[in-house]
Amino acid sequence: MSHFAAQPMQQPVPALSVTGLGKRFDGLPVVQDLAFDAREGELLALLGPSGCGKTTTLRIIAGLERQDTGTVAIAGVTVADDSTFVPAERRRIGMVFQDYALFPHMSVARNVAYGLKRGPDNRERVDAVLRLVGLLDLKDRAPAELSGGQQQRVALARALAPQPDLVMLDEPFSNLDQKLRVSVRREVKQILSDAGATAILVTHDQEEALSLADRIVVMNRGRAEQVGAPEELYHRPASRFVASFIGDAQFLRGEARDRIAHTLIGDVPLVNESHGPVDVLLRPEHVRLERARSETSGRHGTVVAREYFGHHQLLTVAIDAGHSIVARLGAYSGIRPGDGVWVSVRGAMMAFPPEAGEGPDGS
Repeated sequence: MSHFAAQPMQQPVPALSVTGLGKRFDGLPVVQDLAFDAREGELLALLGPSGCGKTTTLRIIAGLERQDTGTVAIAGVTVADDSTFVPAERRRIGMVFQDYALFPHMSVARNVAYGLKRGPDNRERVDAVLRLVGLLDLKDRAPAELSGGQQQRVALARALAPQPDLVMLDEPFSNLDQKLRVSVRREVKQILSDAGATAILVTHDQEEALSLADRIVVMNRGRAEQVGAPEELYHRPASRFVASFIGDAQFLRGEARDRIAHTLIGDVPLVNESHGPVDVLLRPEHVRLERARSETSGRHGTVVAREYFGHHQLLTVAIDAGHSIVARLGAYSGIRPGDGVWVSVRGAMMAFPPEAGEGPDGS
């Protein structure tokens, strides 16, 4: 038997650690007791509605704004607290701005080299990072000669060139049209992964955060409502705000006992044990529809509207009690407006305390 006590495994130092962060403007709290970590090599998204404090948080981390309270540490080194403030240029952070902020009079290569110290390895580093983003052949072009997606990649290359500890992206895809946005963000995710970079993405676009991020900080009124993987936030939201903000949400009023809620569409199994009045979270894809075979079959409702998107469709069903529910089905369900349907759910649902002033369907 060994006489040596087992030593606890050391946790890796976070690439970024934010603790107790607070900031006020004109006496009004913008960021309140905010705390989260970013792990080395991950893409962490700060997601929330306009005015929730996410851009202020980014500016504090980058050293562009001083916090009132709290601590910011990068790679284990404190860069901001009550007695410390490391200026932005010494924080080893690469920034990708919403408007890219490229210098129009400089070539692609000179834009990328702008943040590098002069030296014999400068040209090699510029070529390496342009090769990483797939723009080495365009190094002598001016920014105006590039597409929006290519300009985005130049901005990312410039941020990566000094090999920063963090790359921060502030609403980086908002200037692109929808089709280009999808392809560019896929490219950006791959580039960041290939570079092994730790990145912080600020966005109000839930689809963007869900598709890009390894983890998401959902912010509301300056606070973190929940921090977790996209799947966790979507399927196990910690609050009604997160449930409503992430994905399409609808709430059905019910009466819960243990892990069953009695609702207008029958008994719904629950993930969380609940008692008394509840609002059951239903995503459209959780709703199952089956065509009623006759007028006397005791159908639950009637399809009153259909939105077709090619790869899926949304059907609105009027329930007998006068309330409606939306279901997301595949492209070939065969159910049309006017059809009578049975309504049920797939799997167990989350339940939340009802909000005051709501009707029995949670609306």
